[in-house]
Amino acid sequence: LLVQNKRSLYNILTYAELMYSTGDFDTSRKYYCMACYLDGTCLRALWGLLAVNMALAAKDKGNDKMAQLQTFTIDRLKKTYAGKSEHSKAAISLITKGLPEV
Repeated sequence: LLVQNKRSLYNILTYAELMYSTGDFDTSRKYYCMACYLDGTCLRALWGLLAVNMALAAKDKGNDKMAQLQTFTIDRLKKTYAGKSEHSKAAISLITKGLPEV
């Protein structure tokens, strides 16, 4: 399906989640990044990218580009949730609470 329609956000996210669930975190991160590139406000892509970055935090320790990617993801999530309901405040506190340093 990805070969047939390379810009289908649904197919890209489904593949990223499949790779994450099989433990192929590097490939998963690439596809989550592609989804964020296509739609920077897609919460499914941003939360997936945050999760895969946390899963690879030990491997990426000291890598400046991965630290920038994690910072970008957190900032984009905060910006997406900014000024919304009580659920948004809970999501922002979840994002910033207890994240490992990359």
